[in-house]
Amino acid sequence: MKKKIFLFNSLICALSAFLITLLASFFIYSHDSAELKKSLSSEASHLKTGLESIGNSYLDKVVLRSGHRITLISAKGDVIFDSEVLSSLESHADRQEVKEATQDGIGEELRFSQTMDRRTYYFAVRLENHDVIRVSASAPSVIRSFASLWWVLCLGLLILIPLSWFYARVLTKKITQPLNDLQFENMDTTGLFEELSPFAVKMQKEKKAVRKKLKKLKHKQIEFSAITEYMREGFLVLDKQANILSHNKSALILLDSDFPDAINRSILELNRSQMLTNAVRDALNGKPQEFILVVGEKHCQIFANPVWYKNRSQGAVIVILDVTEKQERERFRREFTANVSHELRTPLTSISGYAEIIANGVAKIEDTPKFAANIYKEAQHMIALIGDILLLSKLDENHSSLVKENVDLKALCKEVIGRLKNKAEKKNIEVAFQGDEAFLNGIPAVLDEIVFNVVDNAVKYNVDNGKINILLENFTSEIKLTVTDTGVGIPLAEQDRVFERFYRVDKSRESSAQSTGLGLSIVKHGVALHNGKIDLKSDGKTGTTVTITFSL
Repeated sequence: MKKKIFLFNSLICALSAFLITLLASFFIYSHDSAELKKSLSSEASHLKTGLESIGNSYLDKVVLRSGHRITLISAKGDVIFDSEVLSSLESHADRQEVKEATQDGIGEELRFSQTMDRRTYYFAVRLENHDVIRVSASAPSVIRSFASLWWVLCLGLLILIPLSWFYARVLTKKITQPLNDLQFENMDTTGLFEELSPFAVKMQKEKKAVRKKLKKLKHKQIEFSAITEYMREGFLVLDKQANILSHNKSALILLDSDFPDAINRSILELNRSQMLTNAVRDALNGKPQEFILVVGEKHCQIFANPVWYKNRSQGAVIVILDVTEKQERERFRREFTANVSHELRTPLTSISGYAEIIANGVAKIEDTPKFAANIYKEAQHMIALIGDILLLSKLDENHSSLVKENVDLKALCKEVIGRLKNKAEKKNIEVAFQGDEAFLNGIPAVLDEIVFNVVDNAVKYNVDNGKINILLENFTSEIKLTVTDTGVGIPLAEQDRVFERFYRVDKSRESSAQSTGLGLSIVKHGVALHNGKIDLKSDGKTGTTVTITFSL
């Protein structure tokens, strides 16, 4: 109320000050116009006397007032002399003030001067020789007069606005004091304005009903908040214009909204996808919709259902489920099935081919051992692949057979190096190991697979006469295993994908190395199972460094 009273009073004061200033401007304008006319009339009279006594040479001796202009015009209208324009001017015979002076002896006019580019007042007097002497000056204007009084307006506002604020404060306090003194619990109408007494009586009657409604609404609100705020699913309640009437936090999170609160906002401000727009429109028209909406990296299943009231759709309820993990698992299942089928098809085709040749008696007796060796080799590769798949399955499910115990990592590294010694010697690769005593509470079989696969890859993809450095470091809070090789390296574009199942950087190289394509995937899952992390570095041309860190 105080603000409204203050604004109203301020407006009245400002308007009053403006009108007073405007009236003063008109007064100054009238006064200045009269003074200008009087001044030009007097000056024209003096010039007439001088010209008739001395002649035209008198004009060279005249000292003009600032801003005044003298023009001497012949009886024919030619400009004989002008105090401001030295160049020749057109005939002035048609000028109104000159016409009046020629006919009546005196003429005057107020108009815009094209020569001086301003609004000008002209006063002309006829001489005895019928020439006309004219004096002119810039005419005053209301706007200019008003502009000259801006300080008066500002000063008035500076005085009146504080007074308005003080008056509004006093008046508001006087009006609201009885209401402020009114006790809701025990209303006493004594001291109230007569006009406020019915209000107090009505408040007494409504008090009990309000309390009951508030208690009931508060109970429902607590129940509603307890149910919705802790839901993983998001929900939105929309009105007929698709504005949000209610929502929970999960809805904003799932839709990647930056708004802390979306009440009264359009749902299209949260997500502008065409699919959501169409679904909301159909739901508001009474048609339920269900679809998958991609939001960033999330996949959200949307259920849009109309809200009916008196057989008419009055809004919609949107339920949002995060099905990213489900979609990802489905995609992974399809890819895994396809990859396993592809990986098993190659050795099975080879085994089937060799077996068919032997069974049909096409193979020579001396070639049979060679074919049998190939069948054995492919079978072993298939057994290794199936073994890796089973191990990955156990790692994914954290199988009960994976029991942790205290493992000596230094002894494990030496044992793995011994198993790969012959393989390294075939390529004349030097394997150097340096390590601290390090014990980790882990799963022995999984840790063996981790170390073996990393070192085996360092041997497998190293160059002839290469080198492998294995460093085991035991710090206070972590254990680090670093394996560095001098191999062909891993292209930068491929480094983020080498831990994917069945992913191969070079298909032909992997095939020749008899890789299952699951080694680094087993390493990744095994490290994660031990709450560790793995880091791979390679310039893409020469050498690769794999660092595995286990937290203690």
